[in-house]
Amino acid sequence: DGHGGMLLVDLVDIQVKDSKADTLENPIPKKLLDKFKNSVLVMVQYKTRGILRSIEFRCKDNDEAQFLCTCMRVIGDLLRRERSLRQKSSKKKAAAKAESAGAVGSGSGGGS
Repeated sequence: DGHGGMLLVDLVDIQVKDSKADTLENPIPKKLLDKFKNSVLVMVQYKTRGILRSIEFRCKDNDEAQFLCTCMRVIGDLLRRERSLRQKSSKKKAAAKAESAGAVGSGSGGGS
């Protein structure tokens, strides 16, 4: 743990919520109301230790939200691919190590 990408590796869903009803649950401060009048929420769902969790981001408009979603999906895909390659690599190393240990163990049975 301790890596920021862990959340994106465990990404379950990401979606844009453009409903204006979300401002009732998450009101925008008056100072920011003008900047975020066309704002939308991006909800990121991920699973960690078997528990489904979510984080919400507020973006200025739908274009920014769609860009954020696309970037998070791409990064998540890359991280999952990297994790898969690491797992395959470590399995190959473990198999090679076991094979060489077996060859060394069977080759030392000397006879008199």
